[in-house]
Amino acid sequence: MALTELILSDITRMGQDFCVIGVERTENSYRSVRPLPPSTDSWHAPFPFHRGDVIEFDLDPVPVFRPHIEDRRSRGQPKILRRVSENELVAL
Repeated sequence: MALTELILSDITRMGQDFCVIGVERTENSYRSVRPLPPSTDSWHAPFPFHRGDVIEFDLDPVPVFRPHIEDRRSRGQPKILRRVSENELVAL
C-alpha cells in the first residue's frame, strides 16, 4: 500500500484535541485531506506537528463517512519528512 504525503495546512484546536487538514498533490493540482487518527476522530495533545510540515501517512483509501470524502483513517503513526515555508504553503 502506498503512503500518502500531506502538507499540513490547517490545525484547529477542538477542546483538548486537534482537527487536521492537509493538502495532497494530485496529477495537476492539490486536494484537501483530513487525516484521522487510527481510533478516534481527533488528534490528542500533544500534537507534535505544525502548519507547513510535510507528513507521511498510511491512510485508508476509503472515506470514513460520506459525504465527508476528504476524511481518511490513518493506520500507524505519521512521520515528518520535511517542512515547507509559509510562502510555499500559501502558493499551493
